[in-house]
Amino acid sequence: MVAALSALTWHGRRGTGLDLAVDGWIERTFSQDLLRTVVHLADLPVLVGVLALVLVLALVRRDRELALLAVLGPTAAMLLTELVLKPLVHRTYGSWLAFPSGHTTAITATATVLALLAARLPLAARTVVHLLLLAAVVVVAIALIGLDYHYFTDTVGGFFVATACVLLVSRLLDRTAD
Repeated sequence: MVAALSALTWHGRRGTGLDLAVDGWIERTFSQDLLRTVVHLADLPVLVGVLALVLVLALVRRDRELALLAVLGPTAAMLLTELVLKPLVHRTYGSWLAFPSGHTTAITATATVLALLAARLPLAARTVVHLLLLAAVVVVAIALIGLDYHYFTDTVGGFFVATACVLLVSRLLDRTAD
């Protein structure tokens, strides 16, 4: 998915037809004040704080794998996004590199770590947590689009990069634990 979106947006300066349709709908539907409020869910201090809490929980529980995942999963996702994919794809929104969305990558990576942590909960609780995490990611993506920071496909790219990175790190940690 990331490769397909990268090819679609390669060195682009405009949105695709899908971007224009989704972006237009979001801009017509949601209030700017609301979007400016919810976009802060993806602020770095918020996400680092959440991951720090996961790290502390993991250390208290002596869960080495969770501690490493909380640090390495989001870090891998952000490094891939900011240092590899953005310069390589070189899609711009205004004057900045936009694909994949770093904010979407960050909140999705954090949400994926939390979703994996929630996998230990009973089914009903796990389902509620997963839906709330997905809602947070979607709300931030809508805000990023509605505030003209990103195109729709930038946010989709960030979602897939983060999910893949955190799941890959989780899998690698599982293998090293065996």
